[in-house]
Amino acid sequence: NLTAIFTVQPPNTYSLNLFSTPASAGTTSGAGSYLFNELTPVSATANTGYQFSHWSGNGVTDPSSDSTSVSMQQDINLTAQFSVKTYDLSITSSTGGVTSGSGTYNHGSNPTISATPNSGYQFTKWSGAGVTDQNSSSTSISMTQDRNLTAVFSLLTFNLTLNSSKGGTVSGG
Repeated sequence: NLTAIFTVQPPNTYSLNLFSTPASAGTTSGAGSYLFNELTPVSATANTGYQFSHWSGNGVTDPSSDSTSVSMQQDINLTAQFSVKTYDLSITSSTGGVTSGSGTYNHGSNPTISATPNSGYQFTKWSGAGVTDQNSSSTSISMTQDRNLTAVFSLLTFNLTLNSSKGGTVSGG
């Protein structure tokens, strides 16, 4: 069941209605009833993971500002447009291997990153914040801000054991 409720608007006043798109991306303030030619402040606040993009609708002083004003000369519907924040992931490596996974990702995503050692090297660890498993060469990273990672590789080392038979000695093991 829906019920429409109507109110009498005083003469020489106009309604300012504010919306957000997507609806869950942020909030707006400044809606109400205003006098003719009144300069009315409006603002939009993005929720976590979103950023303000622009106002759509007529009468906004600065459509690209999240805090602006509207000149009330008629009933006005304004929509604050929000977009998902994106972050840059930059991955470098020490000598001894290559990496993959650098790029631009949406807020809250968990892209896979990987490090592959060259011949004679081994993967040691990831250096940087947000990595799910710093000791795994293939893991993921939480993208809630710009990230800079380094894959650390080290030379493989081997033990050399020397044994001698009767009649001599060996060294260098």
